[in-house]
Amino acid sequence: MLTSKSKVENFLDTTISEDLVDKIAWVTAYITNYTEKDFESGAAESRYYDGDGTDTLLIDDVTSVSQIDIIDSQGVDEVEDTLDSDDYWLYPLNKTIFERIKLNPAGGRGIFPLGHHRVKVTGVFAFSATVPADIEWVATSMVADIIRSMDDTSKGIKSETLGEYSVTFEKLFNIPKYKEILDFYRTPNV
Repeated sequence: MLTSKSKVENFLDTTISEDLVDKIAWVTAYITNYTEKDFESGAAESRYYDGDGTDTLLIDDVTSVSQIDIIDSQGVDEVEDTLDSDDYWLYPLNKTIFERIKLNPAGGRGIFPLGHHRVKVTGVFAFSATVPADIEWVATSMVADIIRSMDDTSKGIKSETLGEYSVTFEKLFNIPKYKEILDFYRTPNV
């Protein structure tokens, strides 16, 4: 989860008696789907990629790679070759999140084989090892907005006037203010 009940309570400066798991899960799913990034580091998993006959393979965001297997040309899960860690480099260099693998010309393999489902990468696929502070703030703020919009005691009054009584309500769930931050993490589809 990108936030927690205690963080939402601190944000709202109040104690919340209800269970927030569903709201936090919804906000986490919304942010993950919108940005197409997994901000929560989990267990290692395997993902398959198509080889294109070059020395570079574009992969999903990964924080670490434990194994790279070359799968046989029939596309079944039979391993033809396993790369040693000195057979490849993760890019970009000097970063904690990697998005491509480049084969070392001095390594045991010059190119990734051409074909569908030919490269199996095992690693921790996530955008970061910890949730970035701005993403945590967006998630916390969104959950708080959901709670305020459902709470009868929170009127969301932005301004009021007494003579010739007037009241202006604030927009409690303001997606555009969040999208400005979330758009920073989106990768444009080409």
